[in-house]
Amino acid sequence: ELQCAGAERRMNNSPPSSPRGDGGNSGSTKFASGTYKGELDEISERHGKGTFFYNTGDRYEGQWVHGVKQGSGSYYYATGDVYKGDFHHDRMHGQGKFTTQSQEFYEGEFSDGRRHGQGQWRTRDGKTVEGTWWRNKRVEMVSM
Repeated sequence: ELQCAGAERRMNNSPPSSPRGDGGNSGSTKFASGTYKGELDEISERHGKGTFFYNTGDRYEGQWVHGVKQGSGSYYYATGDVYKGDFHHDRMHGQGKFTTQSQEFYEGEFSDGRRHGQGQWRTRDGKTVEGTWWRNKRVEMVSM
């Protein structure tokens, strides 16, 4: 199942440095699961554009809204897999492309962190399978 790391807890409540001038801040904040660098809101939550470096080697670059991944972003897995697309409440949701380290990919709709809706899977040898996915499983397919 496709997953990316979720919400993290800040290790301290001290505000970051480097005020942005719009009521928020930007800077670096440490969490138990990694380090965030980017924009923060007035209560020092991740908000705006930023990058989270996970202790696992994963990395998320993109939009944040009040501490959660929301909007457009890219999630780079330590394994070499990459997801680029839409996020909603910390999960892959909307349109996106998930590419494996072996260069196979799924491009299409995601819901709640899973392939869900219309999409296509392309294998390393160039075979493409289009169809409808339901909770990460193909339920209808047409080969090209």
